[in-house]
Amino acid sequence: MNFVNFVPTATQLLDALKDADAPPRGELLRLVDAWVENQDRGAKLDAEDGCSEMHVLGAALCVLLHRREVADADAAEFDLRETLGAAAARVILSEKPLAQYDIEDTHALVTALQLEFASLYALEGPGVVAGFFCLIDVEHVCLRVLGHIGQLLAFKERVQSDSAQPPPAAVRGLLDVDDEGFCTVRAETIVYLLDAVHSMLGLHALLTRAEFVTAAEVVELHAHHREASNETFFTHSMTSDCVVGSIAQYAHRFAHLFHSVSQAVYYNFPSYVRRNQLQMGALQRADAPAVNVLPLLTELRPEIPVLFEHTGAGCRAVHARHKRTWVLWSRFVLLVDADMRAYVASDIRALLGLVAN
Repeated sequence: MNFVNFVPTATQLLDALKDADAPPRGELLRLVDAWVENQDRGAKLDAEDGCSEMHVLGAALCVLLHRREVADADAAEFDLRETLGAAAARVILSEKPLAQYDIEDTHALVTALQLEFASLYALEGPGVVAGFFCLIDVEHVCLRVLGHIGQLLAFKERVQSDSAQPPPAAVRGLLDVDDEGFCTVRAETIVYLLDAVHSMLGLHALLTRAEFVTAAEVVELHAHHREASNETFFTHSMTSDCVVGSIAQYAHRFAHLFHSVSQAVYYNFPSYVRRNQLQMGALQRADAPAVNVLPLLTELRPEIPVLFEHTGAGCRAVHARHKRTWVLWSRFVLLVDADMRAYVASDIRALLGLVAN
């Protein structure tokens, strides 16, 4: 891996790893924010190491977060069920405390969080507070998961010499077993987990910081916009049906053949049926789903690109190349400017008012 091209965050992380003492929590949180905003999760994996810069820096962050938890002596006291609240029944698949999760438990937890992620956010219109709010503290959960991954990375378990079979996690491809019988987390497993958590944290940041926009008048949509954007709609709708992180995971796992979002959605949902676009009457309503309306808006303003989780969404350097970009991430649609300010509306046609300014 070529460290020359790493952002300054890498130098800070490498220095911190050499220090026996864990960095202060505030410094670590700033490093996590830098990791989420400055690293492109869609970057190709290094052929030799099997990971990207995002994964290398993410693994270092995991170790440092774990050290901080050990220093604060609070990792064992963290109550995942309490933090998840009403979502716990849909997410927690093990009765053990998080500190005792093995790699299979952790893999299952991250996957469950991905599946439930979209249900944890709600959009509030004009009022005391307008915009997306989160039903639970997603950021705290993700940070704890990263810290626990760091615990797993720092731990090496030796297979019993009298055991004829490798551990189940190794059979399932989550662990590697070396010639001396020591088990370590596979690079592919780390890539899978960090793709998911990086995507969840990136989308969480955009959603919770987005400014709610209203407009007295909105643009009119016409039948020719609908007809011209039908193929775009199929791509957008399939993208929105992929759970957060799953496209990046597929693109990295099957890098040798990945070329379309349809591969990711059918891989995860073999019986998937493509959606049909709404009729014009429904598309012109204020409550029309943003995923259905966005393709028509790309016909009106074709100079505004649409970014997905695997093509730079949430990455500051990618957004800086464009005055405005649409972001379609899971089922959410936002407009993001070159300075990473995000905007959201209950009727996304209202967001086009920003483009003229």
